[in-house]
Amino acid sequence: MLKLIVVLGGAILMALEMVGSRVLAPQFGSSIFVWGSLISIFLTALSVGNYWGGWLADKSPRLSLLGGLVAAAGFMIWALPFYAPGVTQWIAQVDLGPRLSPLVASVILFAVPSLFLGTISPYAIRLEVQSVETVGNTAGRLYALSTVGSIVGTLVASFVLIPTIGVRTTLHGLGITLLLLALATFVSESARRPQAAGGAASPGARLKGGSKGGARSKGARAKQAASSPQIRLLAGMAAIAVIAYASQFSAATEGVLYEKDGLYHKIIVRDRGDVRHLHFDNTYQSAMYLSDPDELVFFYTRYLHLAKVFAPQAERALFLGLGGGSIQKSFHRDYPDLVMDVAELDPDVVSVARRFFDVAEDERLRIHTVDGRLFLKKTDVLYDLAILDAYSYESIPFHLTTREFLEELAQKLTPDGVVAANIIGAITGRQSRLFRSMIRTYQDVFPQVYIFPVGLFGGRGDPALRNIIVIATKSEERLSRAQLLERANELLSQGAMRHDVRPYIQSLLLEDVPTGDVPLLTDDYAPVDSLQHF
Repeated sequence: MLKLIVVLGGAILMALEMVGSRVLAPQFGSSIFVWGSLISIFLTALSVGNYWGGWLADKSPRLSLLGGLVAAAGFMIWALPFYAPGVTQWIAQVDLGPRLSPLVASVILFAVPSLFLGTISPYAIRLEVQSVETVGNTAGRLYALSTVGSIVGTLVASFVLIPTIGVRTTLHGLGITLLLLALATFVSESARRPQAAGGAASPGARLKGGSKGGARSKGARAKQAASSPQIRLLAGMAAIAVIAYASQFSAATEGVLYEKDGLYHKIIVRDRGDVRHLHFDNTYQSAMYLSDPDELVFFYTRYLHLAKVFAPQAERALFLGLGGGSIQKSFHRDYPDLVMDVAELDPDVVSVARRFFDVAEDERLRIHTVDGRLFLKKTDVLYDLAILDAYSYESIPFHLTTREFLEELAQKLTPDGVVAANIIGAITGRQSRLFRSMIRTYQDVFPQVYIFPVGLFGGRGDPALRNIIVIATKSEERLSRAQLLERANELLSQGAMRHDVRPYIQSLLLEDVPTGDVPLLTDDYAPVDSLQHF
């Protein structure tokens, strides 16, 4: 029994840490600050739990007390889905900052159950030790079992539980497992505990199963075990946990068509009126008019058609990032001679785009479920256009921002190739550092870089956070605003362009963006989280 407790305790502790990242992601993203907060809090709680567990074990070395510690952890983990969303939303509203917010949330949600799980190994060692001469061997064996359990818990939670049954069900399952384990512990000890004629046996006798007043029959011990108040209480708690878990599957949230904890974020598809939205965690990712699936909903997506002005003869295009496929569908409809490849890392996103957003592959549109940078390394195709829409305010894949990535991208473009990237940032002010670092990096690789702020823009001094379309070209020629307008007029008159991009050309930023105080992003140094939030 002790070995089983140690293995499952280690497994559930690490599974809880992995699931914890998904609990925090809807409000705080999946940045390095989130993972740093989780790891530090779990290690702190484990350290305190080891100390406390050793002290408790020396003071009261009883298997039933260990079972109580396991039950307490199980109940807290089982209850997490009921209050965790409220806690994270409250902390996000208070806005303690990108570092302190996930740290405080980790303390409130995970410190105490992790502390209780941390008591298991030292307590088990105390109960398992038979003599001083075997302490080292016993401790090493049990800690090894705990580590093996941690490895299994990490892999099972990451590879199986979260993608298959989601965060809420995983947490309930972990909690119920611990409650049942604690119940088995009480039953095991009660069944082995002999009673002396005048009272309870000593702790040593309870552990060894000896008797002062003579052995009782197996049936009598089992009957006594079943009538134990602790066992009845724990059995009731486990039953309530299972019933409450089952009862929560009521009607789905209004308008929600699909909800899943995917490999990289929580994916939600929701209808609101005539618009279907795709959410990743707490951010809007894509949208589609139900009455006109090919029309663009988000304003910034229309700006991406500026790429056609820079590459009017484009025949092949590469898209990094799929989302709901709105940009790809628009290009597919508007440019019938354009062949497109799409690299999307998340297979769940690809499935959702096909199922809910009318994305259909054909000889002109092919979707590859692979990381965009890895796709670049493997493809032999040269592209006229590359559209990057894999960035968001909450999540920036740093490896798609660096000089090395842009150099690899430039090598897969034709001599007149063009890159169009959607970046969320500010031109100036406190929130501009990441954008300005990315501009510096683009300018280090491409001869010409053009900046188009989306929406109402008050000039270079405007500090508002917004979508910004960045277009980079391999051509040495710098096109003026007048030349771009002339090209757009020609494309529109020929019927080669559906969207009138001339108003967007007017937003071209003519002033230089200062980049001397921000770093060049490289594979070795790309602090996107710090630049994004500080």
